[in-house]
Amino acid sequence: MTEYGAYERLRDDPSSDRYGAIKKWRAADADSERLMLTYQQLKNDEELSDVGRSERAWQAYDNKAQDIEAKRVAAREELQRSARSSQKLSVPLPENAKHEPTDANEAMLDHQIADQLRRILERMSNKGGPLAPKPANFLREKYGDALQATGVNAASQARAVLILAQEHGVPISSVVDTYRQDRHREHQARAEREATWANMIPSAPPKPPFAMPEDRAPGTLAEIIQRSKARRASSNRPSTALTGRSGSPLTGGGKRNKRRLWK
Repeated sequence: MTEYGAYERLRDDPSSDRYGAIKKWRAADADSERLMLTYQQLKNDEELSDVGRSERAWQAYDNKAQDIEAKRVAAREELQRSARSSQKLSVPLPENAKHEPTDANEAMLDHQIADQLRRILERMSNKGGPLAPKPANFLREKYGDALQATGVNAASQARAVLILAQEHGVPISSVVDTYRQDRHREHQARAEREATWANMIPSAPPKPPFAMPEDRAPGTLAEIIQRSKARRASSNRPSTALTGRSGSPLTGGGKRNKRRLWK
């Protein structure tokens, strides 16, 4: 067992129990710990030679590495999707508005309003000087205007402001945070927590603390898995040796009467 620290406390936080991704992460870590326990047992086995320990350890790695990595990748991607969804829900919108345009007409209106606001921002930036309006302040004000209104135009203006925020490198939170309610802040906290979990999940399974066997070709995990599949496919392939009527292979040991090509 590994020492229980900050990593394990976050992974095993009871608030994460509802996430299927966390269960995959825990399962992968449990497999990883069992793999490391195997390495330790082999290291303590005095009846095995160094070569024997190495061969058994790397065989155990080959048997488990693919499954461990697959579980961790699936968990990470699932948490990243959940974080993006929570982040969207943390952004307040006008009444009945959607985070994405629902049809081509709404998408066109989004771009039209974005163009109008973009021209205003360009005129503001041309003024220059220390007293020139800040893009973040302008976008925050326009977002507030959209939240106070209703209808298609209000929804498009809100989305247009977010488009411009990305263009100008303005954090979305600095635009919308003033208008967030408790439910939005809960989603924001959840998004941050999910992103933290996703970033904490390791990728590579633990490798054996033994020298790689001489007959084992080195390479990436993907290459190792590919070679393993190729070996299995080769072992399952039926023999292509020629056989006679009795079923015995034709070894070609006897004399053959070969007809010369020019005769």
